[in-house]
Amino acid sequence: MTIFDERWVEAANKVLTGHRTGAVPQFRVVLSLRFADAAGGCWVVGENGTLRFSSTPVEPADIVATMPVALAREAFADGGQDAFITKVLSTPEVRIDGDFAKARFFLAGLVRNATPQTVHALRAIG
Repeated sequence: MTIFDERWVEAANKVLTGHRTGAVPQFRVVLSLRFADAAGGCWVVGENGTLRFSSTPVEPADIVATMPVALAREAFADGGQDAFITKVLSTPEVRIDGDFAKARFFLAGLVRNATPQTVHALRAIG
């Protein structure tokens, strides 16, 4: 399974939002996590803290964070979302365009809304 497997993302969204309908919630894009060494697309965190995949890497965002895929995999393997947030916000390889404090706030929202199943699934990325 690749990091951009949209079926996995749909399942992750169901866990994150509690929806069992398969519908991906609509929300204004706040944070876009783009993986630098992967072709096309990005993970997107909305105002409500949910995570989804966008097949277009040019979707508007208040904040854009770009990081290498290998770094994302390492972060999830080392401790799930908390480690991932630390990597995104503190690693020189990661570029943050936008409000740094706001990036931390919305990433923290994603962690608050996560379930143990979500963290387990995110650790398995890659």
